[in-house]
Amino acid sequence: MAQLQINTTQNVNINFTAASVGERLLAYLVDWVIKIAYIIVTYQIVFNLLKVEELVFGMDRWSQAAIYVSFYLPV
Repeated sequence: MAQLQINTTQNVNINFTAASVGERLLAYLVDWVIKIAYIIVTYQIVFNLLKVEELVFGMDRWSQAAIYVSFYLPV
């Protein structure tokens, strides 16, 4: 692996080893698993357990979209 060296603004050298393609791919897949799990858990808690979808049903499309976006924005 390639050694990288970064000189910070405080003149501190940081040395680290770059990740391989396999490690990056694994990290990418782990990130997607976490995002999908967040979507599933949020949907189950907010829309099924707390029944927010019943409250959203009577609103106009823009208000519905704003509520959905606020819950799924971290993804």
